Amino acid sequence: MAIETQSKLKQQNICFIGYGEAAQAFTQGWSGTIDISISAYDIRTDIEGPIRDNQIDAFEHNGVLGHMNSCDAIEASTIIFSMVTADQAVSAAQAAAVGNIAEKLYFDCNSVAPQTKQKARDIIEAAGGKYVDVAIMAPVHPNLHKTPALICGPHSNLALASLQALELNVKVVEGDVGSAAAIKLCRSIVIKGLEALSAEMMCIAQTLGVEESVIQSLDRSHPGFDWKTQSNYALDRMMVHGHRRGAEMGEAVGMLRHHGIPSDVSQATAVWQNRVAELQAASGQIAGEPPMLVDDVLHQLGRKSQAY
Repeated sequence: MAIETQSKLKQQNICFIGYGEAAQAFTQGWSGTIDISISAYDIRTDIEGPIRDNQIDAFEHNGVLGHMNSCDAIEASTIIFSMVTADQAVSAAQAAAVGNIAEKLYFDCNSVAPQTKQKARDIIEAAGGKYVDVAIMAPVHPNLHKTPALICGPHSNLALASLQALELNVKVVEGDVGSAAAIKLCRSIVIKGLEALSAEMMCIAQTLGVEESVIQSLDRSHPGFDWKTQSNYALDRMMVHGHRRGAEMGEAVGMLRHHGIPSDVSQATAVWQNRVAELQAASGQIAGEPPMLVDDVLHQLGRKSQAY
């Protein structure tokens, strides 16, 4: 039976499919405030070596019962959060559908196109689950589980009660599954695109030795934005999460093409996001370590740009 009150929710398990930054932030936000047990599965446990070790450490550090497959993680749960990279959203739904999901709420929090959410919905609903489209509308730090989110779909009222019992900051938007995703992904075209534009601008400005003059000019044109800080922050996010952001922008490209709209800018954004992430990966650092210094990344990108 679906859970609608906090008193009942405390007696149940929460399951995460995908246990990266967002899932860990939610867990940390709940720590000491809500009495629940949490299980999780992450595809990184399938990779032998430091990546698997880091993932297991993340489970243990956050008091989460980690599993080696999604079916085991789902078994005792009543609420499932899917928080994977955009390119894995449908695969995660397919894996979950094999498990015991009948009558369970399945919160798809992944940044994917509306048509991708609808495909995942069909998979989950066919297996007896209750699919909810969730769009997390801001970085999960510093607000953790209280980061603003949108939900939609036929199970929205039940979902709202459950999420509010978990102290999430959620709002129901009108429309069928895909409406929340559309709002998030349209926004991402600007946010992720600005990150990519900032990286491209900073790279050439440093190469030509005009960075400070360019920043000062931008600050005069857009007072209060603080281009230096924002550009450095954007590049840092790309270093740490570029592959995830690149996959998200791939979904944006699919959304645009689905409606016959040119996707040139979103395609270029995906290329830049992945390029920065690959440079970070090539540094030999692994997940959990500090990213490369921004100046080092810009220097490397400047050198690599000669090949493009």
